[in-house]
Amino acid sequence: MKKILIIIFVCIFSFTCCKKDNNPIIPETKWEKINIGVGARTINDLQFFNNTLFAGTDSGICISSDAGITWKNYNTPDRKLNVRKLFFDGNVIFAGTKDAGIFVSNDFGVTWSPTNQGIRSPIEPYFPEISSFISDSIYIYAGLPALSLNTPKPAQIYRRRKDQAAWEPFDAGVEHVGVRTFYKYDNRIHAGTWEGIFVYEPVLSKWIKFGESNLSFIRFYMKKSILFCSVEQQDIGIMTSTNGGFSWKISNSGFDFEDMVWSFSVDNKTNIYCTSYGTLFLSSNEGNTWVKIGDGLPQESILSSVVVDNNIFVGTSWNGVWKFKL
Repeated sequence: MKKILIIIFVCIFSFTCCKKDNNPIIPETKWEKINIGVGARTINDLQFFNNTLFAGTDSGICISSDAGITWKNYNTPDRKLNVRKLFFDGNVIFAGTKDAGIFVSNDFGVTWSPTNQGIRSPIEPYFPEISSFISDSIYIYAGLPALSLNTPKPAQIYRRRKDQAAWEPFDAGVEHVGVRTFYKYDNRIHAGTWEGIFVYEPVLSKWIKFGESNLSFIRFYMKKSILFCSVEQQDIGIMTSTNGGFSWKISNSGFDFEDMVWSFSVDNKTNIYCTSYGTLFLSSNEGNTWVKIGDGLPQESILSSVVVDNNIFVGTSWNGVWKFKL
């Protein structure tokens, strides 16, 4: 009998040790609301930079230096900005807004100044929505997600030299499609639009169609050699590509979502996370399968996320910032 018990114990121990990462152990914790200073706002973007959390909200920029315990609010003197996207280029922070164009901060978000020289304003004093950025060694690029029916029509992509102040239109080839997101592949910038992916071709001096898809892209995330994307079509959700976005395969096994996927983030292990309607999903096998983690998020679109140490922070569409211990 003693020998049998020993054999059983060894088998159980061996099975536990050999457990693969594609069946991750889900922590038994719940979401914590961390909104002192934020309140019930829409959090369009979350970023972590210089040991500080930044939240781009529908009524200003909130900054936390204590891991989200408390937040301070920063705005321009004359208005509260509806911030759609935050982008860091070195120590310079760019904020794309819904109707005020682009703002820039050189002091880690304490003060903000407009930087809209060269951007066409279809209806004074309002500027077009800016919701995506990317950079290379020379330029900052900004994308407009929506088309304008007004005159003058703003460009869909602008670029600005890092050593200059003025933006210039840079949308030849994508004049009639809204640009929602960017990514880099093979040292070339790609733009995700409502009608597929475009890549800039220097020889032709224009953006040209790239790949096989005409889908409406929402977000991209590159993890090593795998490119993740979310699309507008709800029955697809997430796709992955191993050739830089030229071709895609659907990778939503385990999903039960009621909304689009709005954000991606990764931890310091092998896990990638994405957010949807009231839900956070985890994949530890490069997107082959996904599992839902955590209970207690409000049932609304979860628009942004970022992993800091052993916590993931998410931004909701009506209820501020929430934290989950991984």
